[in-house]
Order: sequence, then structure tokens, then C-alpha cells
Amino acid sequence: MGEICFSTGQTTSKSRFVRGIWAISLLFLAVLLSGCTAGRQATPPEDRENRPAKLAVFPIEPGPYYEAKVPVEKILLELLGQGKAFREIVLPSSPTKGEQDKKKEKLIHDYLEKLNILHYSDPNLSRKIGEAWSANVLLIPGIEYWGYSAVGKNTVAKIGLSLILVEAESGKVIWRSVQYITKRYYYFKPPLPEVARDLLKRMLEQMPERPG
Repeated sequence: MGEICFSTGQTTSKSRFVRGIWAISLLFLAVLLSGCTAGRQATPPEDRENRPAKLAVFPIEPGPYYEAKVPVEKILLELLGQGKAFREIVLPSSPTKGEQDKKKEKLIHDYLEKLNILHYSDPNLSRKIGEAWSANVLLIPGIEYWGYSAVGKNTVAKIGLSLILVEAESGKVIWRSVQYITKRYYYFKPPLPEVARDLLKRMLEQMPERPG
């Protein structure tokens, strides 16, 4: 009986010792595995160089081609949205026209005035515009020609567009393009927005994928 008790007691003590060792081992293993798992799941710091930028697309100032403003802006935003060069695209315009909106519009007006008249991309204004819309890059579209005309004996639909890509922080012009397209027709005039879409597709294919 005593031996049984001793034997049982010895076995219990040994069992407790073994269980203790196992418990410590399992705890250590759990901590180790937890650390490894956390390491695998940790999100690496954001790479600012490779992160797609947020793009602010300026409203078009159409000049004499006012009827082109809405369709060109619509097509441009649609095509930009289909690409992956930018993580977000915004059009800096607001129907409410509050006090803040007017101040933002003045920033754009002042910037474009210097760009168009003095051919100077003002870094102070471009930075303020970027901050106002939390944008890294600015895209300035323009309409150079919009209509139907005659070229020799041929009648054509003719579209001319411009795109200027600017780094908001520095005011640096990253890329600039002015292109034209003509489409000959005989009896039925091709819709000008469709011709503009073909031109915009070609221009956006040439635009840098990672601005700056």
C-alpha cells in the first residue's frame, strides 16, 4: 500500500514535472509562433515612390469651344478611371459655390493665368491647390480645336486637345502634350465626342504611368 502510494506519488511528481516542462515548451512555442505570424502579417511601411498618386483634374476652360467642355471632361474622367496610374481622381468643382469653393476656384484661376500668359507654373499656387484637394498631381486639360472643317476636297471632323501634368508640391511640369485628330466623312458627320474619345485614349496611353 505504501509502495503503491509511493509509486503513485513518485509517478505524480514526475508527471507534474513532465507536464510542467511541456507547458513551458508549449508556451514558448506559442509565443514564437505568434511572433512569426505577426511578422508575416505586418504591413510594410508605405513606399511613397511606388504609391499611385491622387490626381486633381482641372475643370476645362474651353474658350470658344464651350460645347466641348462637358463631353470632354466626362470622357477624360471615364478613361482615367479605367487606368491604374492613380489611386484616386477628383474634379475640383463644386455646385454649392460656398466661400471655401470660391477661394479654391481663385487658386486655380490665378495658377492658370500665370501658366497661360507667362508660361510659368507657380509652385506656391500649385502646392496650395494640391493641399486644397489632397492631390499629389494636377492634370490640366485644354481644347485646341473642336468642329468640322474642309481639308482640300475632303470634309473632316477635327479635334485638338492638350494635357499638362504637374507635380503639385514643386510646380514642375512632368509632361505636356498637344495633339490633333481628323476623321474624314462623306455624308454623315461623326459625333465629335466619339472622335475626341479616340484622341484622348491615344494621349493617355502616352502619359507617364508613375508621374514624377
